Amino acid sequence: MHFIGGIRITAGISRSLFGSPVVPWIMAAVFMVQAVVLSLLRSGTSYDGAEQLLYTQYFDFGYGRSQPPMFTWMLIAVQQVFGVSQIAENALKFACLAAGFAAVWRITVALGHAREVAAASMVSLFLLVEIGFEAQRNYTHSVLLFALMGGIAVLYLSAMRRGSWGVYIGLGVLFGAVLLSKYNAVMLIAALVVADLSVREAGVFRRAGSLVLWPVAAAMVAPHVIWAIGNTDHVFALTGGFVGEGESVPFIVLRATVAYVQASAGLLLPLFVVAATAWGWKRDVPTIDVHPDVGRRVFWRWAAASWVIGLTVALAAEATEVRMRWLIPLGVPLVPLVIGGVLSRAPRAMLAVTTIGVGFGVLSIVGQWVQSTWINPRTDYDYAQMSGAMQEAGVPMDIVVANYAIFANLRLYAVDRVLAPVVPDPARIAPDAASAVWEADRPVDERQIEDFGRALGLCFDAAQPSVAFAVQRRHGEGGLSVMVRPMFRAACMP
Repeated sequence: MHFIGGIRITAGISRSLFGSPVVPWIMAAVFMVQAVVLSLLRSGTSYDGAEQLLYTQYFDFGYGRSQPPMFTWMLIAVQQVFGVSQIAENALKFACLAAGFAAVWRITVALGHAREVAAASMVSLFLLVEIGFEAQRNYTHSVLLFALMGGIAVLYLSAMRRGSWGVYIGLGVLFGAVLLSKYNAVMLIAALVVADLSVREAGVFRRAGSLVLWPVAAAMVAPHVIWAIGNTDHVFALTGGFVGEGESVPFIVLRATVAYVQASAGLLLPLFVVAATAWGWKRDVPTIDVHPDVGRRVFWRWAAASWVIGLTVALAAEATEVRMRWLIPLGVPLVPLVIGGVLSRAPRAMLAVTTIGVGFGVLSIVGQWVQSTWINPRTDYDYAQMSGAMQEAGVPMDIVVANYAIFANLRLYAVDRVLAPVVPDPARIAPDAASAVWEADRPVDERQIEDFGRALGLCFDAAQPSVAFAVQRRHGEGGLSVMVRPMFRAACMP
C-alpha cells in the first residue's frame, strides 16, 4: 500500500510539474545553457558549422551545396550581435530547437490534450535521435526546417479555428521561409495542402484568406529561384552522391525503397516502441474523447502524405542513399499524434513516458559534451594556438583551403577570410595575399589549392617555401600536421 501510495504521490507531483504552461520555457532555457556550454567546450564548429563560416562572409541569394540560404542569412544577422563565433551559430541553432520543441508542445495542446501530455510529447522528441542528438551535434538547415514546420503546424491549427487575414499572412511568411530553408520543404507543404483538402471540415486552403498566402511566399522565394536558375551546378552539387549507378532500374528502385524504409525506421522506431509499450497500460474506458477531430485527421493524413511523397521522390530520383535527417519534419505531426493518442488512453503511462523522454534528453545533452571533446577531433583542435603561430610567422591571415571542414574554423580565431572551391563566387572576397593551408599527409590538397588559387589570381612565390605547423588537440591524443605556404597576386604576374 505504501508503494502504491508513493507512486500516486509521484504521479501527482509529475502532473503538477509538467502540467505547467512554463514547461516549454524551461526547455528553451536548457537549450540556451547547452548553447553556451558547447561554445565553451568546443574549439571548432561542426561540419555544417564550418560550411556556414564560409558562406557568412558575404550576403547572396544562394550559396550552393544543395541548400537554400535562409539559415545563412539568419546567422549573418546573429553574427552582427555576437561576432563570428561559435556562440552565434549555437545561439541560432538551439533557439531553433527550442522553437521546434515548443511548437510540438503547443500542437499537442491544440489537438485537445492536457498540458502534461503536451510536456510528454515535447520531451519524447528526444527519442528521435536526429532531433534529440544529431541536431545538437551537427545540423543547421535541418534544424531550421524542423522549427519552421512546427510554426507552420501551429499557425495551421489557428487558421482552422479562426482563419484571419493576419494568420494567413503569417502562414505565407513561414511558407516562404521554410522553402528557403530546405528544398524538401516543397514536399511537406504539398502534403499539408493535400491533407487539408482531403478533409472536408478543414478547408484552410479553400478559404479566401489563402489567396494572400501564396503571393507572400512566392515574393520571398523569387530572388533565390532566380539565383538557382543561374547556378544549377551548385543547387545540385550533392545530389549525385545519393543516386545509384551502373545497376538495373528494378534493382535501383528496390534499393531506394529499402533505403527509405530503413531511414524511416531508424528515425521513428524508438518513438513507436515506447508508444506501443505504454499502450499496454490503456484503460477500457478512455479518460477523454479520443475520436480524432478535424485537426488530428488532417495531421495523420499530413504525416502519411509526407511519407508517401518522400518515397515517390526517392524512387523517381533513384536515390539509393536516404538520410534520416530528411525525414525529421515527420516528428512535427507524428509525436503529438502518437504520444497524445497513447496517453489519452493510457494515462497511467504518463510518468513512464515522460521519464523516458527526459532520460533520453539528458543522455543527448551530456553526450554532446563527451563527443565534442573526446570523439570528434575537428571540434577539439587548438585552432587558437595555430592562429597565433601563423601570426608569429608573419604569413597572411587570409587562407585558401581545400578541406574547409577543419580549416574554416580558423575564421573563429583572427583569420579574416577563408576561400574554398565550394564557395559559389570566391572571387568577390579574394584578397591580394593569402596563405594556402593543408594537411601535411594530403599533397593532393596542395595541388588543388594551387589550381584554385591561380584561378583567383593567387600564386605561390618560389622564394617562400611551405612552413610546417603542429596543431594539438586540447583533450586526448592525436594532433594534426599542417603545411602553410603564402600565395600572392603579384606572384602570378609574368
